[in-house]
Formats: sequence, structure tokens, C-alpha cells
Amino acid sequence: LEGKVAIVTGGASGFGESTVRLFAEQGAKVLIADVQDDLGLSLCNDLVSESGYNDVIYVHCDVTQDSQVKNAVDTAISKFGKLDIMFNNAGIPGNLDFTILDTDYENFKRVFEVNVFGPLLGAKHAARVMIPAKSGVILFTSSSASVVSGESPHSYTVSKHAVVGLMKNLCVELGQYGIRVNCISPGSVSTPLLTTAMGLEKTAVDDIVCSSAVLKGVVPTAEDVAEAALYLVSDSSKFVSGINLVVDGGYSTTNPTYTNSFNMQMNNSSPSPFAKRLQGKVAIVTGGASGIGESTVRLFTKHGAKVVIADVQDDQGASLCQELLSKPGNVVMYVHCDVTIDSDVQNVVDTTVSKYGKLDIMFNNAGISGDLDDTIMGSGLNNLKRVIEVNTFGSFLGAKHAARVMIPAKKGVILFTSSVSSVTAGYSSHAYTMSKHTVVGLMKNLCVELGQYGIRVNCVSPSPVATPLLVDAVGMEMKVVVEESLRASATLKGVMLTVEDVAEAALYLGSDEAKFVSGVNLVLDGGYSTTNLSFPTMLKSFGL
Repeated sequence: LEGKVAIVTGGASGFGESTVRLFAEQGAKVLIADVQDDLGLSLCNDLVSESGYNDVIYVHCDVTQDSQVKNAVDTAISKFGKLDIMFNNAGIPGNLDFTILDTDYENFKRVFEVNVFGPLLGAKHAARVMIPAKSGVILFTSSSASVVSGESPHSYTVSKHAVVGLMKNLCVELGQYGIRVNCISPGSVSTPLLTTAMGLEKTAVDDIVCSSAVLKGVVPTAEDVAEAALYLVSDSSKFVSGINLVVDGGYSTTNPTYTNSFNMQMNNSSPSPFAKRLQGKVAIVTGGASGIGESTVRLFTKHGAKVVIADVQDDQGASLCQELLSKPGNVVMYVHCDVTIDSDVQNVVDTTVSKYGKLDIMFNNAGISGDLDDTIMGSGLNNLKRVIEVNTFGSFLGAKHAARVMIPAKKGVILFTSSVSSVTAGYSSHAYTMSKHTVVGLMKNLCVELGQYGIRVNCVSPSPVATPLLVDAVGMEMKVVVEESLRASATLKGVMLTVEDVAEAALYLGSDEAKFVSGVNLVLDGGYSTTNLSFPTMLKSFGL
């Protein structure tokens, strides 16, 4: 890293400290950005006075504050003349609430402030100076919680999925400027962050990690994570971008639960397509007044479910309800519900149980697209917060209140609408893409927690479909253009995705036909996300 300039947020301790030391050792000029002033200044003084690394400075920086992140980047430019590496490493675990019912909403939001909004601000201000330079590396610390579920609190897991989503989208946007973007996802390492969170000594944490490891004989350290960071920011990885480098000794590749259970035991000794597939079931559909939600309400009702439409579009919701009630046998009602308001979500669940005696299916479908600016420089923090508030926090509240009544019943289905943006990057805004990654992360964690109660949890991830949400976002005059673009770019030709197709997927996942399906992100995109046709398309443009 000779001559490189790097900023490391959360650089005063843990992974950050080890990375600062390694970067300085490898010749980088390093700015330590942290809120732990005593530790940061001590590390800085240690490196300058004892190790002789003169180009290391400390700047107080709360990554949730736009002005402070901006100041850290501007200080690096003022002091060193450029910025080559932005390592967005700062993060918090939040409270160790492992159940959806115990998860505190305010804590959930605080974890997002640091772990999600902080990295966005770091990336945005880094891009501000890297784009004109047409070079640079942006790196994030995510976690193995982004690829394996059930071992971290929901708030932490969901936030780390958001970071991976941001990384993938930025990789696509910033690649044209020669800027590489990657993640590191460490497994459990006995850093001060983890030992404090667990309330255990370092040796005890190391014992737990080593006992559960797939790769035996190695104790993971903060220095191992720093080495991964060094590789990803150095010229040794000059064609590596869009990667989530998991540093967990293969832990996330397997699930030993069955083997362990089997060993303990050894040591101790399709329905008719014409049937109403939801007969007698009770379902809530948020965002049920239009688009995917409306189609799902219609289909659920057709298949015998008692359906509660939860939405803020009162006129449309009441009209749909009135239309459906005019047909014999339909049982449906409308309840006003803003999914960002805890009391509204609680009310719709309580009203459903009071009216129908139970809740079988909670379809968290409400969502917004937010601003359509797909550049990091044009991404407003307020827009990100609003999109996260509706798409992520709304889904969280829906799941929490559904779990409250499903856990005692020891059965139920919680379903989310995510998006193809959760598996492919580059054509949705950063805010929207991040929010849909969080939904998948929440789904996976809930699948693990709630499975013991017989509750299934899944996602539906459709590619773009001409819903009112999309038409309002792009404008009615662009609807035909959007549809033609979707046809032209489709992998599966001759078919167009409709809202009815998404409703059919929700019907399957909500019905007993999917009784052993849980933890699945069902992608409805005709195979679009399985490939990247840029190279063959470019060949054709050259007549090859």
C-alpha cells in the first residue's frame, strides 16, 4: 500500500485497529475515524512514536452524522492530497435480543443508524472524491450473519444484509469510474465488540468459536480480517469487485443440526388444483389495496381465505373491500394501517384476531420505491431513511406482531415481498436495493427462530412488473417503454410477469402445499438473475 491513503472507520479497536496497524505497516497513510477518542489517540500515538509511522492521524467521527463523515474525508484530502481506500468498518451489535418479540424497535433503528446509514454516508463521501480521480477502493465490514442465519439478533443480521446489498449496487454504479467495491464478512472473532456483547472473557469466546468451527486447529483473529482487507484494497485484487469475502473457515457452508441430532439419538438408543387451497385460513395483506397486494387479496379470497386488507390508501382499500363483499361467500375487511407505526400494525393484527379468532398468514407486502436516483452522489439520506422505514421497519413490525399471536398457536406463515434487487444489482436505487436485502435477511433469521413453533417464513422476489408503484415511479408515459425494455432484456422470452403471477407465488407459499418450505427467497424473474448478458451483447455489437 506504499503511497496509498486510507480511512478506517471504527479504527480505534477490534478489526479496525488491526487493519490500521497492517495498513500503516504496508506503507499507507491512514486516517483513524472513530468515536472512541482515548483509544484512537492512543493508537495514533503508538504508531507514530513507537513504530515510526508518521502518516497516521486520528479524527473524531460519528458515522451516523453526515457532517462528521464529510469532515473525515475532507481532512484526509487536505492532509494527504487524495483518498485511495475507504474502509467502512464501524458497527455495533445492538442488544442481544434473539427473538422477534423481545426485539426493541428503538434498538433496531439505532443499529441501522450505525451499521447501514453510516456505511452509506462513508461510501457517498468517498465516491465524491474518488469519481473525479477515476480510481479508488470502497470496502465494508459485513458479517457471516449476511450468509448464515439464526445466530445473531434480527437487527444485526438485517443490517448486515443491507451492507451487502449496498456493496453490490455500488459495484455496478462505480465500476465505470474504476472504483472497486467489496465486503468482508467475518465469522465470530473475540474482538472487544463481541466479548462485551456476550459478557464473556476472550478465552471463553475463543473456546466457543473453536468448538463450533468447521475448520479445526485455527483460532480466528482480528489480524486475519485485516489481512483480508489488505488483499481487497491492494492492487493484488485489481479485478475483484462485487465480492462478499466470507472469512469463517467454511462455517456458513453447512448446517450440522441433523447430524448432531442423529448422533444424539444413536448415542441414546398434493391437493386438487380446483380446491380452495386457503379454506378457513385468515390472512392479513399489507399494501393490499393495489398492485401485488390487491391481486393477492383477490386470489386469497377466491381460495376461501378470510382476508384483512391493511393499507393507507383508504379509498382504494374500501372500494376493493366493497367489490369483493358483493360476491357470495367472500369474507374480507379493510383496516387503515401505516406499517411504519407500531400501534397501527398492532391494531390490524388485534382486529383480525378479535374478528376471526386467529391469524394464519401475514403477508408483509407494503413497500415504496423511493427516489429513483441510482447514483451514490444523488442518494439522499432522508430518502434512504424513509425507504428503510417502510420496507424494512414495516416488515419487521408486521412479523413481530404476527409472531405474537402465531407463537402460542404454534403455527402460521409469515411472508414478505422482497425484489429481484435482492439477488441482482445495478438497476434499482441504492436505498431500494438495500431495503430488499434487509427483508431477505430478516426472513432467513426468522425462519430459524420461528421454525420451532411450526411457523414458516419466506419471501417472494419479483422482477419489475407494471404495478401502480412502478408506473407512478417512472410515469404513465414510460409504462410502454418499461414493458418493452423488460421484454427485450428477458432471459425467458414470450412471457411477461404480471401481478397475478406474484399472487400465485404468495398463494403457494401461504398454502399447505408448501408445508415444508421455509427460509426460501422465491425469485420470479424468468431466470434473469442467473446471468449477465453484457459480454455476449457487446460481442454482437462488434459483429462477432
